[in-house]
Amino acid sequence: MCKKTLDACHTHDDFVSFGKKKGGRVEPGGRHTKIYGPRGGMVPVPHHKGDLATGTRFSIIKMMSAIGLAGAVLLAVMQAFGG
Repeated sequence: MCKKTLDACHTHDDFVSFGKKKGGRVEPGGRHTKIYGPRGGMVPVPHHKGDLATGTRFSIIKMMSAIGLAGAVLLAVMQAFGG
């Protein structure tokens, strides 16, 4: 299921579908899926069943923002996580 905002993503599949929706190129791999952004750069998203750990989610959100896949959501997420 594709989430409307990056901070609503909790699972591997959420991040992958969000990356595709925002124009990222997705390459499946062994233990990680690689999402490439429009500005270059790559974000590895680990394959896990269920929700990813909070710190892992935060790191993925920061990296997706850095490669141009997040927009203005990063500030709101950082505030929510106390950063």
